[in-house]
Amino acid sequence: MGKEKILKALLRYVLENPNVGDSFEGITGWWIKGDITDPREIKEVIELLVSKEILIEKNLTNSTKIYFVNKSKIAEIRIFVDRMK
Repeated sequence: MGKEKILKALLRYVLENPNVGDSFEGITGWWIKGDITDPREIKEVIELLVSKEILIEKNLTNSTKIYFVNKSKIAEIRIFVDRMK
């Protein structure tokens, strides 16, 4: 799929579903559909989005991480996605 396509898919998904929160497994199963992708690439893109504070990472007590969109970045995400078209 490639990192750029993964990035687009993730950002479009959070714009359409701003209240969503999910684990890595949920992201790979629901946020990115259809294409078989390299889990390492997905992880790298998620880590990039966390480092840019676009996604917020929360640790659950069982060491599972849940990712949420940083709602203060929605306008910035929308501009970025519009430019990617």
